[in-house]
Amino acid sequence: MKEIIQRGAEAVLYRDTLDGKEVVIKERIPKNYRIKELDEEIRSQRTRREVRLLERAHANRVPVPRIERAEKFRIVMDFIEGSKVKDILNDVDHNERSRICKDMGTIVSKLHNIGIIHGDLTTSNFIVKKDTDDVVLIDFGLGKFERKIESKAVDLHLLFEALKSTHFSVLDDAWKSVLEAYRRDCDEWNEIEKRIEQIKKRRRYK
Repeated sequence: MKEIIQRGAEAVLYRDTLDGKEVVIKERIPKNYRIKELDEEIRSQRTRREVRLLERAHANRVPVPRIERAEKFRIVMDFIEGSKVKDILNDVDHNERSRICKDMGTIVSKLHNIGIIHGDLTTSNFIVKKDTDDVVLIDFGLGKFERKIESKAVDLHLLFEALKSTHFSVLDDAWKSVLEAYRRDCDEWNEIEKRIEQIKKRRRYK
């Protein structure tokens, strides 16, 4: 029997079984304020885009949920059993926190290197798997294919803001570890670093 695990503005996430395997079903819900044909086209386009993003990430060995089945408005994916980074980062010891944050930095760097912007890099969208302790990135609903320096810097800065908001007590160590791993694999790091500083200044003086 389906179990609702999250209800958002754009989609509902269900936990279910498929061929004896636990899965997550993401279903984009209709918007009654839109014309029916337009609504269906928008939901279909966004579903197809998310499928393509996940498929490219998975093909390039980025740890993301594997797609089991894709339909017009639904994506059936592996269920990732584990803990959201948001729920554990403040409580783990220094070494474990550093490891988790380095894994997050590596994941984001790999995404950016293959032309994917996640668009919602919060610690709620990183999961530490129960069985392996691997970090997995979920929810590509706001993602896009893009290689602009500005977009990469904004993406990374979103993660900084998430850490600052929810994990302020460990912000310095956490962000240092994220950047250490990110820049290790990023050929454009110097340009991205400069753009992040510009973004911080713009937001500071708003």
